[in-house]
Amino acid sequence: MNISPREDVLVPSASPDIHIASLVIFARPDCRRDTIDFLNSIPSCTLYAEESRAALVIVIEVEHQRIINSLMDDLNARRGILSVNLVYHHVDSAHSLNQEMNS
Repeated sequence: MNISPREDVLVPSASPDIHIASLVIFARPDCRRDTIDFLNSIPSCTLYAEESRAALVIVIEVEHQRIINSLMDDLNARRGILSVNLVYHHVDSAHSLNQEMNS
């Protein structure tokens, strides 16, 4: 699967689960802007720690783990990417994530 702003993430899924993952991405300084632009083009991706010179930290929320795996593969194949590391992965039902919490 090739990811580059992915249409499969935009289409509602019948999957009852939501996968939330955090990735740490190290890119060469000369490829950093292209990497940031690519990450910002993915609707389900939120970029954190952009100001760090060493690493980019993203959180992605998708319907299937295969989308996370595919994104990691595509990032690793991009010019200037030194490493992509999964640091957190949580799966929960879409129903439970949409419920209000009692205070």
